[in-house]
Amino acid sequence: MEDCVRLLSVDTSGADGENCTIHTRYGRVYTGVVLNTEPSVHVADSAVETKEENMEILLDENVDTKEGTLSLGVQPGDIIAMDPRTQITPSGYIKSRFLDDKLSASILLGLAKCVKDESCAFPQSFSSFHCI
Repeated sequence: MEDCVRLLSVDTSGADGENCTIHTRYGRVYTGVVLNTEPSVHVADSAVETKEENMEILLDENVDTKEGTLSLGVQPGDIIAMDPRTQITPSGYIKSRFLDDKLSASILLGLAKCVKDESCAFPQSFSSFHCI
């Protein structure tokens, strides 16, 4: 955490300008935006490369010091969730980033429930699932 309201993050290099949500360990939730340390390339002396060490999260809160940020309960290690920009169209299509991960988790949870409830029959016995 720098000496201001900008939070350093890990692996946000492809998320420049994206909204995010910070979930603190105290249950508080704040919003922010992932920015390059020099977002105004058109007025900068030179372009700053979009890579991990040049990225930060700017909180949408009225704080301007590290102490103010810490007083919100925001600490290193808090969960940062990127906005998936989910949309459901009138015709029923679902568009969202990270949708493959969500669908995979849903399928595995459904299968686990089916196995637990013993309502699934498998053609052969097995002792464990291994997903790759």
